[in-house]
Amino acid sequence: MHLHCLQEEEKIIALIRKKDPHGMKMLYNGISGPVYGIMLRFANGNEKLANRLLSATFKKIEQEIYTFRPEKGSFFCWILNTSRCLAQDHIFEYPNTADGKNNKCIFDLMINKGVSIDDAAALLQVSRMECAAMLRKKLQNLSSPRL
Repeated sequence: MHLHCLQEEEKIIALIRKKDPHGMKMLYNGISGPVYGIMLRFANGNEKLANRLLSATFKKIEQEIYTFRPEKGSFFCWILNTSRCLAQDHIFEYPNTADGKNNKCIFDLMINKGVSIDDAAALLQVSRMECAAMLRKKLQNLSSPRL
């Protein structure tokens, strides 16, 4: 099954809205791979966490399917945005669980995960200026030649 077919998408959406479990099964079989890949990236390779996030994503999709509006974008983009937001919420709530280490690295938060400077500063409990300085220093270290 491919979600690229508009009729297939509409059928899945209608089934999920009717609380028909076949709709969620069809959706899971169609897109669980790409969504898992995104969750694995957010979890820094931690498969256990990625699986928990994947499960939570599909629960959230099922609960919030009524918020999907096709005039605002594709179903797949809505799903990806839902999964990304869920993963970011998890990282903010449990900043040390993504890889078992301290996951508050400014570079990882802002560059790899797309967190805004204001949100990163709040998470790291530093000022916006300190956050910007930390990022600048990290970028300078990355661009300097290694001997």
